[in-house]
This record gives sequence, structure tokens and C-alpha cells, in this order.
Amino acid sequence: MLQQKYDTILEKIIKETGLTKPEIESRIRAKLRELQDLISQEGAAHIVANELKVKLFEQGKPQEYTIKEIQQRTYGVKLTAKILNKFDVRVFTKNGQEHRVFSLIIGDSTGRVRLTIWDELVIDQCILFPEGTVITIENGYTRENNGFFELHVGSKAKITKEDKELDLAPKKRLKDVAENEFLDTYATVVDMFEPRYYDACPECNRKVNMENGDYFCQNHKKVLPQKTPIINLVIDDGTDVMRVVCFRDVAEKIINDKPFQELKQNLNGSDMKFKGRVVFNSMSGRKELRANIVEEANPEELLQQV
Repeated sequence: MLQQKYDTILEKIIKETGLTKPEIESRIRAKLRELQDLISQEGAAHIVANELKVKLFEQGKPQEYTIKEIQQRTYGVKLTAKILNKFDVRVFTKNGQEHRVFSLIIGDSTGRVRLTIWDELVIDQCILFPEGTVITIENGYTRENNGFFELHVGSKAKITKEDKELDLAPKKRLKDVAENEFLDTYATVVDMFEPRYYDACPECNRKVNMENGDYFCQNHKKVLPQKTPIINLVIDDGTDVMRVVCFRDVAEKIINDKPFQELKQNLNGSDMKFKGRVVFNSMSGRKELRANIVEEANPEELLQQV
């Protein structure tokens, strides 16, 4: 496996360079500060090892993996996949500096995964790739985010456009989709619930907590919160019924400043396209869809699904 623990990396650097443990850890802390804590401690240790020309892995021809195979790997990930969805570039502020992050959904014959890009040059490159483009990602790394694994790339990564076709895993219906899988399907809205709002950080959209009359974000400290919507739908694709949870911009797009009763009357019975990740809700004891995209159905694609 490609995964190596922090202590193992330290031991290899000490053995090959003769530096002391405090000297190496000082370099790692400096690298974390330089990269604004956007990488893990192990990731910073890998970068320091590379700068010191310490080989952590046996050299050879890079092996390409599938999305299913990289779930238990950490660094040095290489895979070829198709861009299925692109999201807007998000700008956030950390330590007084603005940064950008760009996310996509990519897929291959074994599954789908969110790809998150942190490097400015790679972002500028990938913005230009239309959905449906096949790309090869080299030197990515996996990370867990809210219980889900994602693929991330930074300044050490390389993304190349491929001039070829790629087979995708077949689309699943509601009755067949498993927990933690991405779902891309058409279904009918059969019910919806009135929107709820929570206080969120204006920088990262995380829920904030009130302390002594002020609101605090885990990442951005004291903030002035903004009201952020959540809306729940119930959908039916003919094989099963599932709750869909829509957050932030997805919810705002659905609500569109319309009164709830008008919104419910217009949406109930509508055929819509839904994309997102399926999770298990321990409160209800059922699977539900955390939607990334909710949009009007394409009649031709809907006919193919039927």
C-alpha cells in the first residue's frame, strides 16, 4: 500500500539524512505554515522528504489505479477518469489571504468520486475542460471529509487531458444504490418540506456556534453569520422512495425566493435530475441523498432511463 504513517516517514528521513528529529519536525511545521494548513501532517512530511531527496517508495513505473482501489491509499495516486460535473470555483480567506478551491465529480468503470483541486495553476487548467473530458491525474492524495473519501490534488499534481473514451459504471436506481455511492438519476418529486435555515460562516459555509453573544466558526474564528437554507424533498423513481437533502446554493436555487406553497405546488409531480452522494441517516434508519445538483429533467435522457 502507498499509505505511510508519520513516524515511519520521520524514521526514513532521519536514517537517510542524519538530521535530528527536532530538525525535521521544524521543517514540517514550517511547510504546514507555508501551505496554510491545507495539507495533513503526513502530507507535509512527504513534501519535506521529497525536498531532501529521500525516497519513501521504491521507484518504478507508476501503477494506475481505479476509483474503487484508491479508497485505502493516501499519496501518489494515479488514475484516469471522466469529468461528470463541475462546480463553481470557491474563494475563501485564510490567515488574511484569499485562496481558491475547485471541485469536480469524476467517474470510471468502478465508481465516482469528488476531485478537489487546491493549486491555482491546476485550477486554471481544469476550468477549461468541459464535462465529459477524460483526464489522467498523477500524484493525487485521498482525504476523508465528513466521513467520505475524496481525491485531492495540490501543487505536486499533474492533470492531463486524454483523447479517448472511457466506460463508466452503470447508473443505479434508488433501490440499488448503496451507502457512500454517488447517485445520478431521474426521479419524480412526490413531496417537499418547508425550508429551514441555520447560521453559517460566510467564508466556508460551516455551521457556527454562539458563545457569549458572538458567533464563532471552527476555521475562521469570530464571524458575522449568514442565514443558509436547507430543503428536503422526497423522490420516487419507480423502484424506491428516498429523501433528498439540499444545502446552501442547491437549496437557494430550488427556493428561488418563491413562497413555499407556490414552490410545493410547482415542484410536486415534476420529473427532475438528481446528483449527489447517498448516506445513511441513523435517525430515520434509511438511506438519503445529499444533493450536489438538482435540475429540470432532459426529456430525451429521461426517456432512455424509463
